Amino acid sequence: LIGLVLVGAGPVLGAGASNNREVGNHPPTAMERNVVKNGKRGGGHKLFFCLWLILGYCIVSTIFLSYLHSAIQNQSDASRVSPTPEVNVTSLSGDDDEWWLGKVESSGGLLKHPYMGARHPNGSVGMLVNPSPSRLQVIDITKVSNTICSSASNTDYGIEGKGGKQVLDKVRTGQETQVREPRNSGEGGERASRILCLVYSVHLPPDGKNDHIANHANLRAVAQTWGQKCDGFIGASNLTDHSIGAVNLMHMGPEEYGNMWQKVRSMWAMAMNYMSDYDFFHIMGDDGYVFVDNLRSYLDSDEVIRLENGYLDSVSSETDFVDSAKKWASVRPRPLFLGLPVYRRQRGKFPNGTFDGTMVKTTYPAGGSGYTLNRAALQLLQRGVLDELFTDFPDSREDVLLGRMFSSLGVYVSVTIDQHHGGRYLGSSENAYHMKSDSPGPHEPARMRKKFKMWHADGLEGVSQTAISFHLKDDNPWLTSTNNTLADLMRRYHSILYNLCPE
Repeated sequence: LIGLVLVGAGPVLGAGASNNREVGNHPPTAMERNVVKNGKRGGGHKLFFCLWLILGYCIVSTIFLSYLHSAIQNQSDASRVSPTPEVNVTSLSGDDDEWWLGKVESSGGLLKHPYMGARHPNGSVGMLVNPSPSRLQVIDITKVSNTICSSASNTDYGIEGKGGKQVLDKVRTGQETQVREPRNSGEGGERASRILCLVYSVHLPPDGKNDHIANHANLRAVAQTWGQKCDGFIGASNLTDHSIGAVNLMHMGPEEYGNMWQKVRSMWAMAMNYMSDYDFFHIMGDDGYVFVDNLRSYLDSDEVIRLENGYLDSVSSETDFVDSAKKWASVRPRPLFLGLPVYRRQRGKFPNGTFDGTMVKTTYPAGGSGYTLNRAALQLLQRGVLDELFTDFPDSREDVLLGRMFSSLGVYVSVTIDQHHGGRYLGSSENAYHMKSDSPGPHEPARMRKKFKMWHADGLEGVSQTAISFHLKDDNPWLTSTNNTLADLMRRYHSILYNLCPE
């Protein structure tokens, strides 16, 4: 407005002040002409110059303020929908657009947490990645470290431990001797489930203390081993590197362990975009190993098909849960939440997560070894519950909170222990070898046995030949004391289960 006024007023005032004697009936006097001649008439021209100087200042200021306002508005919008801090957006391996599918669909053009998608290395948000494992780098893992194929002196085991080697040999033998009969899906055809694997991770620069996990060390090992066995693979991180499947996934809050729940919310929101392409969705951290061949065989087994067709196992049919669980018995396929079940009694209140003394009884999957949803279970999250419960919680217990979500819907963690009391979702192989069925422990096998009539057998008998996943974090103290890394242990598992090492 000031600029417009000056545009009109400047010339008039300037001209009027300098030529007021010439535009009227009174020509300038000789003295006035002499002042003009000598350049000493200051009033009109000085005012004219000052006004146009102010005009220029206003124009430049307007442009600058407009740009500043736009920048602040964009920053405000980004903070409102996803306060994830601006971390490195440069791809480690360079950006290859063939691995980007496009943008997340949004209502009204506004992306909101947790549906912000990934951040492209150019800064664009709302991106969807092509999860094909074809983008993962293929290497000979046996040559990464001397520990991959070597055993301790005078023994047949390596960094996995003596008991751990026996567990892995049992699982490998079980896979090799399985009778591969066609499995009927209930619709007259052979079932071959497609699995999207989701792994949460973080990129950290080396600092002298965390060098063993820096630069995506664990996720890199995942991508080099079991990640390539999945039908789709996404590593949710804070930096994009297609060679290891990592994408910079946006989520609410800081990039830290204590905020894992918000990251996992965004991971499940992203998985919804691939719902028609996959039948099952498995999630875990980058400190675990999944024997994908066994996972797929289990998901295609009569046991899981029976669960999808309405069978209520010893957890869902328990007195505390049966009334809410049976509403899904007639739904096909029934929503499934697969993992190592843990029973939890806690005082709290749904749906906002505040605690008021109400006793809530739930199940959740022990998160370390991961858990698996079928498409029907993911559809329940898509119908709004992901936006209603624990939306602002900064919490590391993503397995517990997701368990409470599904429990509120009458969907409980299914029993995945086999008929011989062998577990499928486990700790490390060494840890599983020493597990006792009467242990109080974080997974409370004794309590689960009493309440749900389900339990692991002791030691090696407590490991199923069709074991699916292992939480390698259990072995960190041993690895640290021997100057080995979890990434090397993961490669060691893979080399044993797939017979990669020469005799």
